Amino acid sequence: MLLPFFKRKSPKKEAFNIGYYTFSIDKDASYIIKHGSYLIDVLIKGHEQVFEQLCKDKNFELNWGNRPPEFYASNLQLNKYNTLIINPEDLYDYEIALYYMEHHDVIAKIKIIDDWILITGWVVINSIKYPLTICMRCYDDRYIIK
Repeated sequence: MLLPFFKRKSPKKEAFNIGYYTFSIDKDASYIIKHGSYLIDVLIKGHEQVFEQLCKDKNFELNWGNRPPEFYASNLQLNKYNTLIINPEDLYDYEIALYYMEHHDVIAKIKIIDDWILITGWVVINSIKYPLTICMRCYDDRYIIK
């Protein structure tokens, strides 16, 4: 399985995308705690108002949910390049998932570049495989990078 790669540059804007759908990030409810090479705790939530707008569209194929998706991970050790790749064969060695009415496995590349966390990969929801892209800037008390 090929995962998209980020160039060494920091992204220019934040994103929380599943397939073609952009959920935006609820910055007040999202956080990252990193210590050294460990991502101790990561919670990135989709924005409620953006989700509600998406649900108004009859063509939105994820409109059966009652709240926006949440990406979470904990106790992940990054390599010397501040990167971790989670493949299908070692998925169950890590605590990482996307919660959208139930927990969905995530196959992904996670990278810290400057003050950004970048997550690209795949998530399967209702037997459909969606590309997943999350880019979040880590810059105040809610995003703790030590």
